Amino acid sequence: MLGNWDCQPEIDRIGAGGKINIMQPKRYIVWSKREIDLGDPFQRKWYIKQVLLHGKSEDVALLDWDEIKTLLHDLDLPPDIKNLWGNYFNAS
Repeated sequence: MLGNWDCQPEIDRIGAGGKINIMQPKRYIVWSKREIDLGDPFQRKWYIKQVLLHGKSEDVALLDWDEIKTLLHDLDLPPDIKNLWGNYFNAS
């Protein structure tokens, strides 16, 4: 589950169960897309990677860290960032 993102959801695109799946990402995190569908597993994983690469600490803090732990080996992160998270999860 992604936290309370600073995004502009479009009310007419609320998914099943009332969850907002479409969001407009912060431009310093994602500059190539205007909208991200967090209900799409590929886009969700890609967005998490973008936050880990380009987000500020407050953006990373909003991520579901259990989801990061689950996806860590599939995110194709640079070795230093991947090792940072791997060490964090191994220590906790």
